[in-house]
Amino acid sequence: MKAIFLAAIGSFLITLGQVFWKIAIDKNGGLLNPAFTISKNFINIFSSIYMISGLVIYTFATLLWMYLLGKYQYSYIYPMFSMAYIFSFLFAIFLFGEVVSLYKWIGVFLIICGVFLIGSNK
Repeated sequence: MKAIFLAAIGSFLITLGQVFWKIAIDKNGGLLNPAFTISKNFINIFSSIYMISGLVIYTFATLLWMYLLGKYQYSYIYPMFSMAYIFSFLFAIFLFGEVVSLYKWIGVFLIICGVFLIGSNK
């Protein structure tokens, strides 16, 4: 159960880091906003507090994943990473206001079932 909890935290942090990256890119008007030179685009994005925060969070999450990969069987812990899809789905709906189809809801439900099946069969 500890592994699932730590994997959930790691998945959440990885997703959160990527959410911050998306915000930084969106605030720039895209990765390559035609209003800026290529170098100005990258300066804008990589000097953004959102990008910096995302990189720090993602680094911490990666260190947590490295710990989990070293402690648990790969076939057990790596599929837990799929919880990132669940968190990204929730961020898409509640933070970015995306509308999701029934098929996506079904897919998330199947991912949740898979995580529980793998987690209960250690």
